[in-house]
Amino acid sequence: MREAPKAKAKPAEKVQLKGKARVMRVLDELKIFIIAIALVALLILAMFFYSGLWPPLVVVESGSMQHSDTESQIGVIDTGDMVIVKTLGAEPIRSYVAAYSQGYSTYGSPGDVIIYKRYNSDSLPWIIHRAVVELLWNSSSNSFDIPDLKNYPQSLWSITNGTDGQWWSLTGTLELTNYGYKSQTVRVFLDPLLQYAHGGYITKGDHNDVVDQYPMASICREPIKTAWIIGESRGEIPWFGLLKLWISGQAAPYDHSKSSVAPDNSWTNMFVTIGLIIIVPLAVDLTDVQLKKRGVNMWSEIGRRLDPRNWRK
Repeated sequence: MREAPKAKAKPAEKVQLKGKARVMRVLDELKIFIIAIALVALLILAMFFYSGLWPPLVVVESGSMQHSDTESQIGVIDTGDMVIVKTLGAEPIRSYVAAYSQGYSTYGSPGDVIIYKRYNSDSLPWIIHRAVVELLWNSSSNSFDIPDLKNYPQSLWSITNGTDGQWWSLTGTLELTNYGYKSQTVRVFLDPLLQYAHGGYITKGDHNDVVDQYPMASICREPIKTAWIIGESRGEIPWFGLLKLWISGQAAPYDHSKSSVAPDNSWTNMFVTIGLIIIVPLAVDLTDVQLKKRGVNMWSEIGRRLDPRNWRK
């Protein structure tokens, strides 16, 4: 028997089919960008679950953690970097002094870098600095115990009101020599801290010459309580925080007069990276279009080549 002739599509149906085909063609042409956006979204979601905070990233607005005045480095916290903040877990914070003998380091120096709120205030900018040493309040002697010093080489520290090697019931000035990448002498003035009658962490920017609790130019006059700490810095996305600083007017490309001065190579690296992010997908997309004109499906060909069944033994 002869098959019945198929019904012809009505004009409205033809328009609908053409519309769907057009949408599919656009989606096909933009699939590189769609995949890129999806990957970025998945990355941000993964960082959120790892961090336990939203947003999981903090933009560094000053050069206090840099290891150079003029050049940024991957693996060091520089102006315009974005750091991943992880909430405190069961593992204790390891200060520079505690981590020194353990061989534990982050961002090019021993110890953890913490993000804290000064005086636990939400109205003050957060600080991203390294924990130098932990002080424990000794209420019986109105002094500080510093157990971190027990395993720290005695040749690298001294205390004015105490004997060599004494880490308990301390007052006066604690002096740390050959500290950090600049081999500085760092002084912690304990007596001005006694009035607060609590312990906590002494903190310092790697690039700064004095601790945050330095009496004459303090960033935070008191030792940093654990309750004030938002989290620890665990990883960085270099340069891209410069976009935020640029938009807010805190920084501008290669402008050293702004409040947040970033090394010139940070701007160059950011622009080059953004260029690659834009150019590479476009190049892939144009290649795909040209190959399709020749009857070659690039993605099918890539899939075929990646299929282990087609590999030669």
